[in-house]
Amino acid sequence: MVLDKLDLELAKRIMKHQSINFSSLARKYGVDRHTISRHYLRIKNGPP
Repeated sequence: MVLDKLDLELAKRIMKHQSINFSSLARKYGVDRHTISRHYLRIKNGPP
């Protein structure tokens, strides 16, 4: 699923402390920036 790949890429970039361009990721995966930021925050902060 696309979102699983997205989560994987976000997790890799967070672990390597790479910069994350939400707009380019949104285009690459065909989702909007809000989806990216939601996934980003969920990965970065862990489960609620």
